[in-house]
Amino acid sequence: MRFFMTFKHITSRDNSLFKQLKKLADNARERRKHNETLLDGPHLLTAYMEAFI
Repeated sequence: MRFFMTFKHITSRDNSLFKQLKKLADNARERRKHNETLLDGPHLLTAYMEAFI
């Protein structure tokens, strides 16, 4: 199975996606509240994708 990802280029700190990702990165309570996590770096992304193959 191959994964295809698209990337969004964020150019401003006022970007709503940037703000949400920053909250997730900085605050465990925010991650639990939204039942989300943040995978930072190619190693974690690869491990996550391989777990679902």
